Amino acid sequence: MITIGGVSHKRTHTFVAVDDLGRQLAETTVAATSDGHFAALA
Repeated sequence: MITIGGVSHKRTHTFVAVDDLGRQLAETTVAATSDGHFAALA
């Protein structure tokens, strides 16, 4: 199982994916704008 968590701030949003053992698989930070939101979904 993969779990995705996110932290939202005024100017950025950060998302992290971890596996069932808590190992980080991926991380991305995007701008808190419409373009950043679309990038996070991609």
